[in-house]
Amino acid sequence: MAPVLSMIEPTCMIEPHGPSAQDNLAEAHRRLARRFHPDWNGDRGLDERKCLADATISLQAAYGVLQDPLYAELIDGRVVSPTYLARLIDWSRPPASDECMFCASSPACEIWSEHQHSFPRQRFSVNGVMCRDCGRSIVRKKQRRTLWSGWWTLRGFASNALLVVQNAKELARLSRLEAPRPSQDRVLGLLEQPLSYGETVWPRALILALLPLLAGVVAAGLL
Repeated sequence: MAPVLSMIEPTCMIEPHGPSAQDNLAEAHRRLARRFHPDWNGDRGLDERKCLADATISLQAAYGVLQDPLYAELIDGRVVSPTYLARLIDWSRPPASDECMFCASSPACEIWSEHQHSFPRQRFSVNGVMCRDCGRSIVRKKQRRTLWSGWWTLRGFASNALLVVQNAKELARLSRLEAPRPSQDRVLGLLEQPLSYGETVWPRALILALLPLLAGVVAAGLL
C-alpha cells in the first residue's frame, strides 16, 4: 500500500470568477501528474512506484474524459484547487482500483458508456471506475447526447438503440451504489467533490418518442 499523507491543509476552493473550469482542470492535472509520476518519486520503494505508475495511467484517463468541453459545466467549481495542491507537504495516496477515477470517493464500479453522432458517424466512449454521482453525471450526459444525435441514419438507428439500452443498464447499476464517501486517507483525485447527478434524460427521450407521432399527424394533414 502506498504511504498516506497524515497531515493536510484544509481545502482551498477555486474562486468563482477566476480561470475557467478547463484551465483549472489542466493546472490540477499538471500538478498531480508530476506529484504521482514515478520519475519524480525515485526514493520510493518498488511497490510504491508501481502504485504511482498505475495512478498516473488512471489520472490521464480521468483527465482525458473531463477535458472534453461536453463536461465543462459539470466540473465547474469542483476541480481540485492548484493552490491547495501547491501547499501539500507531501504526496498523498492516489485513487485505488475501487475508488472513483474522478473524485476518489467510494464505493465505485467499472462503467462503460458511449454516445454516437450521425453526421459524421462517430462513436465516443468513456470507460473507468466511477462513484454513483460522477458516473450518473457522465452517463446521463452521454445518454442525452446520443438520444439527440445518434438516430439520423438507417445504419445508425439500430446501433444507437443498443447504445441507449447499454447506457440505461449502466445508470441502473450506478443507482444501486451507496452515496459516495470521501476516503479517510484523503485520496487525491482531479475533483474535490463528486459531480452532481446532471439533468434527467427522460424529457428528451419523451420528446423523441413523440416525434414519429407528430410526423404522422403532419403527414396525414398534408394528404
